[in-house]
Amino acid sequence: MDDVDAFCQLMEKNVVRDVTLLHQGAEATLYIADFLGRSAIWKQRIVKKYRHESLDQRIRTRRLLQEARTLLRCRKLQIRVPAVYFVDPEECVLIMQYISDGIVLKNYLNSIHGSQEMSFVASKVGQAVAKLHNGSIIHGDLTTSNFLVVENNNRTLLYLIDFGLSFYSNTEEDKAVDLYVLERALLTTLKDAALFVEKLIETYSQESNDACAILRRLEQVRKRGRKLTMVG
Repeated sequence: MDDVDAFCQLMEKNVVRDVTLLHQGAEATLYIADFLGRSAIWKQRIVKKYRHESLDQRIRTRRLLQEARTLLRCRKLQIRVPAVYFVDPEECVLIMQYISDGIVLKNYLNSIHGSQEMSFVASKVGQAVAKLHNGSIIHGDLTTSNFLVVENNNRTLLYLIDFGLSFYSNTEEDKAVDLYVLERALLTTLKDAALFVEKLIETYSQESNDACAILRRLEQVRKRGRKLTMVG
């Protein structure tokens, strides 16, 4: 069944309405839709024609269920993530809350001025990543596009999104690599990245259950990254 058939089934039941394409990615197609009166994201994992049909179905289903479980686990850990509304393993469909007023972190950071605001947001990011890792969750794609900032009643809220590459691990290596990916993303998108990263790491070290070992491993990962850059 393709996207259109899946839409039609739910639309016939008056479950989904007003479907609009949001983004076409390599792994999934994202739509904005009305789901039972709520603004939602419809995420459907793309069929990979180069894989055997049954193998492709297993891979897509496993990744879909992993993402849904991770989102639910994050909410138990009091990490702000989109709420899960609907999961269809057979059609590899995940419908979740649409954070319509969220601003992508890289855009938000480049629009604010002042070290105090920067420091505040950096602490929020450090706390969120520490909570993830304390809960044995590796995001797998910690970029500035996968954090959303929401200004709500004079409060600044931070959401984590896109857990399509997430997995569970307690190893220092996996947590250090997660941090390194975020650090590199910040350094390439943010003007005052060094100060931001410093505050982020400082907060992470205070909130993480195993900060010393993870940050020691992070230094090793950085060295490997620099060597790869030099080799080209």
